[in-house]
Amino acid sequence: MDKDIRWFAARTRFGQELKVKQLLDRMGVENFIPTKSVHVERRGRKKLVEKPVINNLVFLRTDKERACTLANHLEVPVHYIIDRGSRSLLVVPDKQMDDFRRVLEYSKDDGGLLETPVAVGDRVRVVKGELSGVEGNIVEFASQNYIVVGLCGELQARAMIPLAYLERVDQAK
Repeated sequence: MDKDIRWFAARTRFGQELKVKQLLDRMGVENFIPTKSVHVERRGRKKLVEKPVINNLVFLRTDKERACTLANHLEVPVHYIIDRGSRSLLVVPDKQMDDFRRVLEYSKDDGGLLETPVAVGDRVRVVKGELSGVEGNIVEFASQNYIVVGLCGELQARAMIPLAYLERVDQAK
């Protein structure tokens, strides 16, 4: 089987995302679940907890053989998302996953996942600052400029960015 280490997208049961993450961490499997900090009240006391941003979604970084073994034989409760084009497990390219994670982390207070898809704008690359090297599309919300990074054609994250930090990417590359 294929021994290339890749990011695979998978679904799990509602409310089980963080338990799946703990299980994968114990097994030494690199994984990512987008989370946000929220205040919840329990027994009259407020507590800051991490909650998944996207219900039922987990990303695992491993080879295809181990990914299948985790779900089929080691009882990790995930079901892999299938790429309709290739009819195989959906693979997220490393660069795309890295950009997506960096934008989500950078934009925890002012940005984050977009509720609805945005219109496609100019393709840009960040050339200055903490997000240097990230590629995405530039959009405008409420007179502010944002870089938008997509993942698997389904998810989008945004971060506010000065136009001076951007350069247009040649789409022919």
